[in-house]
Amino acid sequence: MAQESLKPYILMVDDRQENLFALEKILRRVNAHLISANSGNEALSLILRHRFALILLDVQMEGMDGFETATYIREYEQSANTPIIFVTAINKDQKYVFQGYQNGAVDYLFKPLDPDILISKVNIFLKLYEHQAMQERLIRKLQVAKAKLSESEIRIHSILNNIQDGVVTTDSQGAIHSFNLAAEKMFQYTFAEVVEKPIAKLLDEDSGNIYQEVVQSESSDSIKRNLVSGQRVLCRRKDGRFFPAEIGISKITIDGKPLFTSSVRDITQRQVYETKLIRAKEEALRANQAKSDFLASMSHELRTPLNAIIGFSTLIMRCSQDSLSESQEESLFQIQKAGEHLLSLINDILDLAKIDSGKTTLSIEPLCVKNLVREVGDLIQNTAQELDIRIEIVNNCLQEAYILGDNVRAKQVLLNLMSNGIKYNKPKGMVQLKCEPDSTSNDRILFSISDTGIGISPENLENIFEPFDRGGAEGSEIEGTGIGLSITKKLIAAMNGSITVTSTLGKGSCFEISLPMCPNAEEIMEAEELAAESQKPNNEKLPQLEETLTLLYVEDNPANLKLLQKFFESAPQVRLETSASAESGLKRAAEVLPDIILMDINLPGMNGYEACKLLKQDGNLCTIPVIGLSANAMKSDREKALDSGFDGYITKPIDFNELTRLLKDLAPR
Repeated sequence: MAQESLKPYILMVDDRQENLFALEKILRRVNAHLISANSGNEALSLILRHRFALILLDVQMEGMDGFETATYIREYEQSANTPIIFVTAINKDQKYVFQGYQNGAVDYLFKPLDPDILISKVNIFLKLYEHQAMQERLIRKLQVAKAKLSESEIRIHSILNNIQDGVVTTDSQGAIHSFNLAAEKMFQYTFAEVVEKPIAKLLDEDSGNIYQEVVQSESSDSIKRNLVSGQRVLCRRKDGRFFPAEIGISKITIDGKPLFTSSVRDITQRQVYETKLIRAKEEALRANQAKSDFLASMSHELRTPLNAIIGFSTLIMRCSQDSLSESQEESLFQIQKAGEHLLSLINDILDLAKIDSGKTTLSIEPLCVKNLVREVGDLIQNTAQELDIRIEIVNNCLQEAYILGDNVRAKQVLLNLMSNGIKYNKPKGMVQLKCEPDSTSNDRILFSISDTGIGISPENLENIFEPFDRGGAEGSEIEGTGIGLSITKKLIAAMNGSITVTSTLGKGSCFEISLPMCPNAEEIMEAEELAAESQKPNNEKLPQLEETLTLLYVEDNPANLKLLQKFFESAPQVRLETSASAESGLKRAAEVLPDIILMDINLPGMNGYEACKLLKQDGNLCTIPVIGLSANAMKSDREKALDSGFDGYITKPIDFNELTRLLKDLAPR
């Protein structure tokens, strides 16, 4: 509920209800509260009650038009800077566009609206609003902190004002004439020990010189006055220790002789606070500079070569298409796709660094521990061999051990830690990946990645998971950005896991990851074995379908897409359409009206259950059969899918005979 209340508000203003309905339908995908107004007056009334992140304002309205409404909106303090996007189907002339900008618009859109462009623009303004809200929260926190600090200083001063300051009186030559009890306690001298002694005895050399200059320059003036107030000096105790103090010097004349009274206040505690504030500010500036440096470096050092890789592979494919073999063309395609994927990951990291709150979508599913560690070991082997590092895989888990995690991200974190173990190792060193039941919890698996490398010092170990921290290796020849461990920790946390590290300088490091076990592991293993058995090669041909079918396959995993594309190559009567997300799949379904939809359950963003629900609610698409595909092989998973509106359910790995039978059963007659 609290999360819902934090969503920003978008105001949609149009005097035609059907236009508001169309806008609302497009903007349902946006994470915001949508509020509509049928007139300019109603919009102004709503602005008094809500703070809006964005206003979508129709130009052509009866009564008060959009331009006039915008003028009034700008007159309200709370909406003076609220972004306004004018929407019109009529006033497309440049003079109206110019008038819109003059009336405070930040953009001008023409009907009919392109949903994707509108969503993109709205999301940009929502992000700007998010940044502004974040800045306002930071300012409020800063103001609270400043008020607390000010309160603290007032309290300290109040306490000090109720405690007698040290008071020392001298003549014009600096000889001490009086010394109160507070001064005795402060300086650790008795009055008898300092009487007639020079006050310089209580000050360091520079402070003593300042005192003498003030006293001697004013000794001829007989008028009572404050000579110095709040002068910082360094005082010396009897044991020789120095302490900072504030001194105020007043001059009085008694019997024609000038006397100088100094009130001394110990400000050691205040300087501690000031030092902490200065250090905190310096650390914040360093962190901000490190972030800026990283962003600049990441953008230049990674984007530039990636653009070359993607660009040249595309160029070769275009210019040499006729001379390339099928294998070469496929290799170039994979290079291009890998480059684009890496560029996408870099963009995610950059966004994460810029706003410190990036969102990484995960597909949590049961993962076989045995397969996971074997695949990671295979992937890292070549890198290790190149640097003469030995890889050791130790699996102390039961055969049927499964964890809950994202397959790609789980491999990513293990590969990152093992890559670090290789990079920061010694010649002929070793990196070990060990998995075993977590001794501290009976429902978790512990992955240990240890190495025989250079280790991490205790002072660097504290901040090892902080962004851009390289554990003291900043000046070494070993390449790295210092962000890998930070991302690793965030990904592990997103999979409901934890990570710890121990290290001995010169001997190596050990990272331990604890991830939740998957319940019902035995059932999953049996289901996977049955599915794998059904995938064994046989001499049966794909049964011929009676009529040409248009299938839409919604799947985010490229390998799975490729698999079905290969399968249906032997069925020319099948036309296969694909989409990589539920959102794009819904749009494609409306465009091609397929005979059957194959829908992966564990999609990033909107999942398969949500997509199926929307399909069944759509009057044009509700009759299209939808088959769910998932790696979840339990009976309860199948029942949940069928209860949610799916017309069929197939587990991965796919039994193609079962898929074909299901397609024939669901195909239009």
